[in-house]
Parts: sequence; structure tokens; C-alpha cells
Amino acid sequence: TVGDRLKMRIAAAATDGKANKQLIRFLAKQFRTKQAAITIVKGQTGRHKRLCIKKPFTIPSDLEIPEQSS
Repeated sequence: TVGDRLKMRIAAAATDGKANKQLIRFLAKQFRTKQAAITIVKGQTGRHKRLCIKKPFTIPSDLEIPEQSS
């Protein structure tokens, strides 16, 4: 992660939506949800994207926010 962003490198070419499809496939596996549950809200054709992941089954451990003790 970089600040509040997740930085990823995709091997697929950014033509015909191949990189977006690979990104969605990868994230669906990581969050254990269906590919249809992930949508690109902003940045469909750009390098910076905003995604919506509906009902993820799990949050990958390196993305979890540690609980703060009181």
C-alpha cells in the first residue's frame, strides 16, 4: 500500500480492457467474492482506479486495519 492506496502491477496489456479484467479476476480471488461483485467506479481507462467490492467474504490480511487497544 502507498498511503491510502493499493499499488498493483498487472501483466496483461491495457488494450481491450484486458488489464481491467485481470485486475478484477485477481481481486475477486483475494476477497473471495464473485467477479460480478467488483466494479470500476472511476478510472476505467486510466492508471488510477476507484473500485467497489460488494460483500467481500474476506479482507486480505495485509489490507486489514489493526484494532486499536483502549
